[in-house]
Amino acid sequence: MHINTDNNDAANPNQATPEIALRLKSVSDVQLSPDKKFVAYVVGNNYTEPGKPAKSSIWIANNHRGEERRFTYQSVSDISPRWSPDGRNFAFLSKNLADETYEIFIQNIDEDTAQQVINNNIQSNLPDSIQSIQWCPEGKSISFLGKNPKNQSKNEKYIQGDDAIESHDSQRFLQLYTVNIHSGKVKCVSPNGLQIWEASLSPNGDRFAAIVSDYPSEGSWYKSRLITFSESGDSIKTLYSSDRQIASPMWSPNNKSIAFLTSTWSDIGLNAGSLMSISAKDGSINLKSDYPVSTHTFSWLQNNETILTISHRFSGSELAIENLSNGNKKVLWKGTETITGSGSVVQDNEGISFAVIKENSDQSPDPWLIHNLEDQISWERITITNPKSADIALGITEEIRWTGAHGLEIQGLLIRPNHKEGPYPMVTVIHGGPTWSHLNLYYAMDSWFQSLVAHGIAVFLPNPRGSTGRGLEFAEANIGELGDTDWDDVLNGIKYCVKNELANSDKLGIAGSSYGGFLAAWGITQTDIFKAAVLKAGIYDWRSFHGTTLIPEWDQIHNGQADPWDPDGIYSTHSPIAHIRNVKTPTLILHGTNDKAVPVEQSCILYRALLDLQVEARMVLYPREGHSIREHLHKLDLMQRSITWFCEKLK
Repeated sequence: MHINTDNNDAANPNQATPEIALRLKSVSDVQLSPDKKFVAYVVGNNYTEPGKPAKSSIWIANNHRGEERRFTYQSVSDISPRWSPDGRNFAFLSKNLADETYEIFIQNIDEDTAQQVINNNIQSNLPDSIQSIQWCPEGKSISFLGKNPKNQSKNEKYIQGDDAIESHDSQRFLQLYTVNIHSGKVKCVSPNGLQIWEASLSPNGDRFAAIVSDYPSEGSWYKSRLITFSESGDSIKTLYSSDRQIASPMWSPNNKSIAFLTSTWSDIGLNAGSLMSISAKDGSINLKSDYPVSTHTFSWLQNNETILTISHRFSGSELAIENLSNGNKKVLWKGTETITGSGSVVQDNEGISFAVIKENSDQSPDPWLIHNLEDQISWERITITNPKSADIALGITEEIRWTGAHGLEIQGLLIRPNHKEGPYPMVTVIHGGPTWSHLNLYYAMDSWFQSLVAHGIAVFLPNPRGSTGRGLEFAEANIGELGDTDWDDVLNGIKYCVKNELANSDKLGIAGSSYGGFLAAWGITQTDIFKAAVLKAGIYDWRSFHGTTLIPEWDQIHNGQADPWDPDGIYSTHSPIAHIRNVKTPTLILHGTNDKAVPVEQSCILYRALLDLQVEARMVLYPREGHSIREHLHKLDLMQRSITWFCEKLK
């Protein structure tokens, strides 16, 4: 597969383009049934239409017959399949066009129709914003998170126009509920006055473990703690609290321990950090993993002493078993592919089996089964979600390593054209987080990276300090130093590419989104080597960001608890806007108008400053969009604009 080298603008039927990328299907949330006969997974679009959720449906694969079929036709969006303890049914969430939130359904594996669980005729004033469904051990009820019902008087005031909002008055708590699958009766089981972020029920059905905070604001996620409580919502016991974020509580099979992840991270539901286990009785620590990986998925094994972990390792992944009794880790597999797990581990006399999503730079994501039999790992692909993806011409992805600030080895990926030798025009793309990483992914899936490569432009994906994949110490190495050592890591990587004739020093671009948008913007205030920049939803003024974001706790963590209002502190000195007079780089600014995490005012400030200083700049705003751009035509526009901007500036 080769790209046309004579005219990169000429149409190539196999060339990676934004249009082709958006036609590819996503696959997620793969779940293995308890009897290992079936695998459920979600197949969907990588975009939405205005005012609608992303289209998705649940598919079922029969592992014995090698068959797969679409199983749900409920609505626009069916997600979160969860097998019942006996494996005969699965629950899932479904959203219709007319509904604002998801509803719970159950479907028998041998039937074609699903039954809605919550019956509005049985109970009124039910919770909404339903999420995070789990079967209770007895198989007769399901737990879920939902927002406590809306205050009727407030609704009436809204209709009348008397709807002034005082402070956080409009926010509602997420609470934990159970619903009987036969009667449809819903019961709130969590303590009053607590935000329940995540929860799991003990195997004996006696107590819940939950990540909670005192306020419902999203920023309070970073100030949460681990508690246990009875099904009646009382007998509350706080077991663990920390300056770090904690997530994903899971009981041991014997109900004696609770494992969870501890990390510094930015998004709810996307966690990668160190594994910990504590006593469910008194909170004493019985395991604290400090290996140089970032665990994101784990499951207890039946002996109550070992935990199966799936971790990011540099830009790839690692499977391992960690032992509580001695702290040892046994690596089962490590590789350059990226795998994401579901936690649906089945252990029997034959060994351990579990379901994952696996992908790499050459293979689009697919559901796989992994079997660990007598210490031997075997892989079984369930299906090929995008069979036509094999026809798409892609660049070559390779890992590179260089020396960053203070002599620390830094790692990243380079995607380069396969039709010519370097040095290439090169665009450096900085990931968000900052505690996330550029992984070995199928970047043709939902990105403009491969389209740039098709035009002869290499794409550099650095993982500076602050990234995941190398343990907690590395992930926290830039706290209080944002724009210092992490920027030096990126800049040294660019210099490495130039020195080794991978990049043309006269044709360099830079891009980033969210925190990556901040670091890219910071970069163009510190050097004039870039001929073009694309910044999406970035932070350009830390002080105004702190005052307007819904997650002010996040920036305080990453800025080392500095005083946001100190006129001489890092909130001022390390804001790109404070050094804006240094910018000479033509800059394309992109932002969603409904972004609450990084308010759109950040882009407006930057754009106005560049215009005032007569620096070439363009700003594009996307109505209805939040921190991520999701609508079909908006995503297409964003990718095409970014490609065109770099192609014009780096020619």
